[in-house]
Amino acid sequence: MSRFDIYCYGMIVISHSLLLEGDFLKPDEYSELAAAYRFPGGETGTCATVLASLGADVKIDGTHIGGADEAFVRDFYKDKSVTLDSLCFDGEFAGLEDYIIVHGDARTPMGTFGDFYARAWRTGEKHWNKPKETDIADCKAAAIDPFFGDDSNLAAEYCVKHGKPYVTIDCKYDSFIHRHAAVSVISGESLQNNYPGKTREELFERYLDGSDGITVITNGSREFIYGRKGEKPRRFMPYKVENAKTLGAGDTFKAGCVYALMKNMSDDELVSFASACAAAAISKYPLQLDPPVLSEVKALIESQKTAVNFYDSVDDALLKFAVIISRHNGKYVFCKHRERETLEVPGGHREAGETVLETAKRELYEETGAVVFDIKPVCVYSVTARDNFDGQETFGMLYAADIREFESELHSEIEKIVMTDTLPEKWTYPDIQPRLIEEAARRGALEGF
Repeated sequence: MSRFDIYCYGMIVISHSLLLEGDFLKPDEYSELAAAYRFPGGETGTCATVLASLGADVKIDGTHIGGADEAFVRDFYKDKSVTLDSLCFDGEFAGLEDYIIVHGDARTPMGTFGDFYARAWRTGEKHWNKPKETDIADCKAAAIDPFFGDDSNLAAEYCVKHGKPYVTIDCKYDSFIHRHAAVSVISGESLQNNYPGKTREELFERYLDGSDGITVITNGSREFIYGRKGEKPRRFMPYKVENAKTLGAGDTFKAGCVYALMKNMSDDELVSFASACAAAAISKYPLQLDPPVLSEVKALIESQKTAVNFYDSVDDALLKFAVIISRHNGKYVFCKHRERETLEVPGGHREAGETVLETAKRELYEETGAVVFDIKPVCVYSVTARDNFDGQETFGMLYAADIREFESELHSEIEKIVMTDTLPEKWTYPDIQPRLIEEAARRGALEGF
């Protein structure tokens, strides 16, 4: 049994967050502060704060803490499940601090990290610890900041040696720490800095090829991509919240990943959970003083799940889709798109000038090759999803069809049709199409097919 859940190694600094009342300061002009905060930050400091708030027991190590800051750091973590006994509190070290100017939706960090690192290699005097193998052997999962180069790699090597999964962030695609990570998170900013001129999609393939785990390339509040080697890329739209400030969003996403990893969540669940953690965090300022709790994160995920509703009728102009639950000789007929490994119910968009019934007949033919069939309307359905049509409710008509004869080949992007007595385990639209079949069955629309 581990004595703590998660080991975090990396940068711990004393952060000063300065919230401007107006626009960003200009040379030789005064700017009013609306608020000023001081807290242990940095990638590892913030990650540990969030993990403790989620309910994990955490041990941290990395940057030396200046002697003048020892009491402050101990006091900050005294009521949190964060163990500090591996840290070095150095009375001879001035400590490492950063300053973040927050204005509008932007944040401007300032610090001396480049000099801190360069001076260590120039003089040989490092103000950070090497990771302790015993700490890693005792954890369930780890979070590793790659900032400390060889020492960060050593933490990864210890994880590999002891079979401990770890999360890292912003590594290069050919690095040891990326290759062996259970989860490797890459920000858009990191891609621009390390690989200028390369597209996100091009780099994603290289990251997948260089990894044994899951790679996630984030994109701020826009859609990001994730996946594993040998799989098709998956996409996720971040949760939408009223944004307070984005300070610490990336560190919180990393915390969400390592918590989900510890809880053995699936890849899709991990990405959703980490995104919800980051969304909950940026709805507050500063998040380090009010980090997200587990109930908040779960409530956010629940509140933004895909909603499917059913109606007897709506205005015809609102009907944008047709979906056809199809049977042949008593078996369900599902489609497999050539670019996906999942199954789906035939259906698609309504084209200009079509009646919705014409849409249903056309899509049934194009996606299954059905040429002789009976078709009947079941009801109107609607879908409301945060990553679809800006969260607006969209409507379609649900049909049931009994197919008696198929054409010999398909003339669409569908690779093949699958006939089965049972429902698929892997759906293209798992939150929608099983609900449509359930509703059709409830209304008796599948009887006799």
